Amino acid sequence: HVGKSSLVKNLLVRGAPWAACYVCHGAASHTKEYDLLDYTPITWDEATPEFWAAESAKHGGGPLAVVTDDYAYADASKKARANLYSFVQFCCSHMNISSFMVAHSWTQLTPRLRRQANVVFLFATGLAGNDAVPYIARSLGMTAARLQAALATCQSRFSFLCIHGSPPAGHPQISRDCS
Repeated sequence: HVGKSSLVKNLLVRGAPWAACYVCHGAASHTKEYDLLDYTPITWDEATPEFWAAESAKHGGGPLAVVTDDYAYADASKKARANLYSFVQFCCSHMNISSFMVAHSWTQLTPRLRRQANVVFLFATGLAGNDAVPYIARSLGMTAARLQAALATCQSRFSFLCIHGSPPAGHPQISRDCS
C-alpha cells in the first residue's frame, strides 16, 4: 500500500508509446487496478516464448509492456516458471518487450528473475527492517552503507529509490522518486 502499482501505471502512461500492454495479476478477477489501461490479461502458464514471438510479430515489432503484479512467483507451476525464465532471459532482450514485475518484497522475486532486472524501484517500507539491506545491497552490487544512506533520503512511505544497473551516461546509479 505504498504505490507500487501506481508507479507502474504512471510509467506505462508516461513511457514509450506501447504497441500493446499485457497484465498478469495474481488477484486477477478481484482487482480493478489496471482497468484504466487498455491491456490484454495473460497467465504465465500460457505465455510461452512462441506466444511472445507471435504477439511481437502481430504488433510489427513495436514496444510491448508486460506487467506481473501480486503474483506468487514461488508458487508458480513448473510450466509458468519456465515461461517466466524464458521471457526475462530471451523475449525481453530480443523482442522489444519491457517487463514490470511488482512484488511486496525483494525476496518474493526469485533470484533468477532479480538478476535480469536492469532498473529496480525499491520502496523502503518493503524491506521488513534493516536486516534485509545487506542482502539487497549485495544483490544490487553495492555496499549496505550506500544503500542505507540512499534509503534514509526517502521522506515518506510513498518515496522510493530508482536504482539503475547500468545508468545512462551522466545519470546517477541511484535516484529518489525518479528525480
